[in-house]
Amino acid sequence: MLALVETHGYRRAFVDPVAVSIEINGAVFERKIEPRLLLSDFIRHEARLTGTHVGCEHGVCGACTVQLEGAAVRSCLLLAVQAHRRRVRTVEGLAGPNGELHPLQQAFHETHALQCGFCTPGFLMAIEPMLARAGEVDDAALRQLIGGNLCRCTGYDSIVAAVRLAHGRMVQTGALPAGERVDPGAALSPDGGLAPPSMPVPSRSEPAHVPGPDHLPEPGPDPVHLPEPEPAPHRRPRRRLATAALLALAAGAAAVGLRRR
Repeated sequence: MLALVETHGYRRAFVDPVAVSIEINGAVFERKIEPRLLLSDFIRHEARLTGTHVGCEHGVCGACTVQLEGAAVRSCLLLAVQAHRRRVRTVEGLAGPNGELHPLQQAFHETHALQCGFCTPGFLMAIEPMLARAGEVDDAALRQLIGGNLCRCTGYDSIVAAVRLAHGRMVQTGALPAGERVDPGAALSPDGGLAPPSMPVPSRSEPAHVPGPDHLPEPGPDPVHLPEPEPAPHRRPRRRLATAALLALAAGAAAVGLRRR
């Protein structure tokens, strides 16, 4: 139910809260929230899991990426009510039961794939679904996958190296099957209208179109020339008048002193 309430001369809309039940990292959180509450805000403020970072809040930077039913999604583009009775996994859920790091987290640490760390949770949650299905990591597919996550520190090469290191270790330990080529789309959101973690990356082989002189619009009419303002009537500055008065007083005082002598 929508209600308009006027307070201090302003009208504000209030919506009745709705009850949601969201499973995050194996724990169920039941809350009454506003229908407009974002999933990212629910995770950070209701579940108190601050590993999910909020950057652009437009689905561009990828810092808020989490996993919904095993697929990487942008939590800033989802409403919390859309995750009702569904499973969400955040970066806090990557570690083992005894706190041991996930192979991907350990590889990020060893290859220096993070510096400030603000974007790291989003990268981990976007890449991990691919590793869970991966048999053979292809650099082109990997770069396409992480193309929707922005990092201002590492330059991405160390991130690619970390994924290859983690993948090799997971294959050696038997955690992953070997021999199958990765489909980067397998790590994207399935059906259900959710936002994919990656955005299309323009091809470098096709230069951006820049209009030449023949495609530029015709110049507009000449700007209107306004008449020059008339000079203000001449006025003697007050500072000059004061200086002249002081000089006159000084000259008069000097004359009086000479007469006394």
